[in-house]
Amino acid sequence: MKETNVKKLLDKYFEGFTSCEEERQLRKLFTQGHVPEELRIYRPMFICFDEEIENAKPKIKTSIRHRLDTRYIWIGIAASILIILGAGYNGLLRQDTNYVIINGEKYSDVHMAKQQAKEAFEAVSFSKEEVADELIPQDMKEKL
Repeated sequence: MKETNVKKLLDKYFEGFTSCEEERQLRKLFTQGHVPEELRIYRPMFICFDEEIENAKPKIKTSIRHRLDTRYIWIGIAASILIILGAGYNGLLRQDTNYVIINGEKYSDVHMAKQQAKEAFEAVSFSKEEVADELIPQDMKEKL
């Protein structure tokens, strides 16, 4: 960059009318390039600005703790998926959970099972007189 252009750019800079690109050019010139003798007084200022800009940039640093936290998150996600899949698989296996076996055959119809149970209970049920005859001794019956 020519010395006259640098002077014009410096005047523009100190008046506050430079663009970001022009300021980058000035910083680059004063920190890396050859600076004319009469403009070297501005060099420390631009070096300081450049250092501050570098210090202000966020440092991306992956810490061990961050990696462990990420690992635990993925382990939790995997465990959740396994639990959901296990519950779904278990549900698929248990679709036919209500059944009854009558005479060696498996039935899942609830109404039919109730009807069969009612008939079985009626076949083995006793009347009150039959229960009394069985439970009350004969000599007590005579006294009644």
